Amino acid sequence: MKYIATAIVCAAALVLGSSAASAQTVLKQLEGQLRGGPLMPSGGASIGFLGLIADDRKANGSGVRVLDCMPGGPAQAAGFKPGDLITSFGGKPIRSMSDFAAALAGAGPGTKFAAQVDRAGTPTTLEVRLGTRPTVAPPSTVTSMLPAPIAPATVSTPPANDARVAALESRVAELERRVVELEAQLKAKTNGPALSTP
Repeated sequence: MKYIATAIVCAAALVLGSSAASAQTVLKQLEGQLRGGPLMPSGGASIGFLGLIADDRKANGSGVRVLDCMPGGPAQAAGFKPGDLITSFGGKPIRSMSDFAAALAGAGPGTKFAAQVDRAGTPTTLEVRLGTRPTVAPPSTVTSMLPAPIAPATVSTPPANDARVAALESRVAELERRVVELEAQLKAKTNGPALSTP
């Protein structure tokens, strides 16, 4: 579940230069995806699917570390492996999750990318073609535990940059709080361990 919070922070970072209304649109799309709906850009075209989980927190600005690949997904088919450090994607240097998100921004299914990865100290080039996100609905028990959608924020004039950052930070904090609540509810229903990592 922590990865969901990371994705939310990435989405917020991508829209900092946009209006708060744009930020709300991105967060609304992300919330819809978490509910099992389609992920669509505002233009209506579908977004390409890579099928990997990555993080930059322990890479110290040297790239984005692959944590896991979806079995049978485009990333796994291209040869990505957990532990790979992505240093370049589509010819763009990758130092952070923001760089990685920017390199993928707007790419649809079928888009090809060359990726440079460091695999245990050995530079490797991988070619990947984005796919289409699988349409697997979440189990009804999980879907029923999701809280109601958050009402969109009303913004009449664009706030100052500091106010936008504060508003996005507040929104991220609220969504992180909701993730923790959902995780606790899921744990209580399944009597299993928490899903998030420390």
